[in-house]
Amino acid sequence: MHWYGNDAQCGEAKITVRSYCQTPDIDENAVVQMNRGCGEQELRIVQPGKKPVTLDLRKYEHDNDEMRIASSLRCVAAGTNRYLLVMFDNGGSCDTCEISAVLGLDGRWKSYGEKWLAVSRKERGAIEAAQRDWLQVPTQDINNMQRAEGE
Repeated sequence: MHWYGNDAQCGEAKITVRSYCQTPDIDENAVVQMNRGCGEQELRIVQPGKKPVTLDLRKYEHDNDEMRIASSLRCVAAGTNRYLLVMFDNGGSCDTCEISAVLGLDGRWKSYGEKWLAVSRKERGAIEAAQRDWLQVPTQDINNMQRAEGE
């Protein structure tokens, strides 16, 4: 098992997803190489002038039998706020194999799957109104194929 790093940008925020995974198997036929054997994942958000935030991306997965991991993210906007839309999947093709989460750049979970978390009615309305435009935003794959620095 090793730590793998995936970096992205969201406005001025630097986003890093670190995943503790098995050594990846290379699938010669795969269009996108992905390392899915990851038992831990963390998200780190660094913004100028603010204290860095680190979160456990598996926080809501520990109670499930599914073994979903974060597989991609998008930097999205709703109103004047930016959010991270994180897609989780387990590599399967079932109705509940893929879910999404919305996180604020302050590190607060706004939603996970169908469940809304610590979000005001006004903020939830702004997020729901903006979601249809989010499909146009580029996706950053979290492929867990590059070793994290210092590993």
